[in-house]
Amino acid sequence: MKLVTKKQMREIENIALQKYLIPEAILMEYAGKALSEKCLKLNKERVIILAGAGNNGGDGLVAARHLINANILVDVFIFKSPTSSISRKNLDILQRMGANINQACNTKLLVSCLDKAEIVIDAIFGTGFTGKLEGIYERVVKLINESDKFIIAADIPSGVDADTGVVDNLSVKADCTLSFGYGKIGLFLNEGSQKAGKVEIVDISLPKDIDADTVVKTYLLESSLVKETLPKRSELGHKYDFGHVLAIGGNHSMQGAISLTAKAALKSGAGLVTLTSAKAALNSSKFVDEIMTLGLEDNNLGFLSNLSYEGIKNILSKASVIAIGPGMGKENETKEFLRKIIKNCTKPLVVDADGLSLLGKVLREDPKFLDDHSSPIIMTPHIGELSKLTGLSIDKILINKVDVLKKYAKLWNSILVLKGPSTLISTPESDTYILNNSNSGMATAGSGDVLTGFISGFLAQNSSPLKATLLGVYLHSIAGLLAKEELTEFSMIASDIISYLPQALKQLLDY
Repeated sequence: MKLVTKKQMREIENIALQKYLIPEAILMEYAGKALSEKCLKLNKERVIILAGAGNNGGDGLVAARHLINANILVDVFIFKSPTSSISRKNLDILQRMGANINQACNTKLLVSCLDKAEIVIDAIFGTGFTGKLEGIYERVVKLINESDKFIIAADIPSGVDADTGVVDNLSVKADCTLSFGYGKIGLFLNEGSQKAGKVEIVDISLPKDIDADTVVKTYLLESSLVKETLPKRSELGHKYDFGHVLAIGGNHSMQGAISLTAKAALKSGAGLVTLTSAKAALNSSKFVDEIMTLGLEDNNLGFLSNLSYEGIKNILSKASVIAIGPGMGKENETKEFLRKIIKNCTKPLVVDADGLSLLGKVLREDPKFLDDHSSPIIMTPHIGELSKLTGLSIDKILINKVDVLKKYAKLWNSILVLKGPSTLISTPESDTYILNNSNSGMATAGSGDVLTGFISGFLAQNSSPLKATLLGVYLHSIAGLLAKEELTEFSMIASDIISYLPQALKQLLDY
């Protein structure tokens, strides 16, 4: 599914008019008809429509006409006179039909109608909304949110920013959002992903491939897209055909993180996995039997350093993929170790956790450090780590996630994965993918280390860096949802995500 900004949607609608001679009135008719059809499918008898002054309100007015013609009882509440000629015309039509049209400022009447209604259509503000809901808009939205009615949002819930998903103070909390023509990015980011309910993209008669005339490079990460990214496995293959992941990390007090990464890489299909850490750290740890280990010299300090590099430099070229960072610690000596690994590695790198914190320090010392790096790099920060990497505040990233990720993926010539309730992936070419599968059970120590292992494991099996990343992120999410379903979000831990990977793969493959 392609996702658009409000500017891109305006461009597409303008192309529809200028190139294909499709007026706004036709688009509005299709949008309103879709809203009415959704109501009819719910098999309810009474609907309230809240119509703003713009074209979003016009969509609601069209819906009212179709519902009245289907013998549904409809109460329309308008906030002010329509500002567009098409919306005014649709209001005139309703008045000539004798429709029940009321002023939204009459909240006493609205409350009375809410008691009798079963569905509310939110057609107050569309994608052009910015700022916050105030005055009568705030009062009305609070009333419908506090009701127990089924709320359908027209295009986007009022109060949600269509580009960022940010809600300033209040928004409609919909059960379902019908997004017209294309998905809007804000429906899948920040609070928007929690306010939209189930999102359905509905046809409004835009010509096929109309977006070829504009630049739409943001996509919703769905199973149909991910299924094509699975690596092919020959029945005649042996372990060396399926790649070797070198997992580097851990220190004397933190071996669990890199252990989870190594186990996840193995479980995702890598033929061999070697866990590499400081000798003093390995001596006190026990790992999965199938994972090989390599202890590096550390002068009994328990963390990786310049000295450790001598023991690994000849092995780097023998691995298929390097996963580095989980549990490494943030010592200056470890930073120099990481610097040498990245500078001299010719194989794909997946950098996570402490590796990202150390890389951030390297980039502050030498902003052009990654300029000449030729092998693929995948970075998997959460928002705090991305803040340290970029020097931007968390608040600034939150309201500009897509733009920030695109900028730094291009700057560092790397694939960036911003982990969170909605996970974003951006490439150096500015293709961006959004996965919206929020799951509080995955907000647990080690879940990010597991993701690093999944991506590394798929990358080792001759997947492209982007395909391995899309597949790893998607299956990590599905495995987490399966674990939550069985164990609840309270009781699942990171290793459960690894345990549910086989079921997630079966689900993707339709086994």
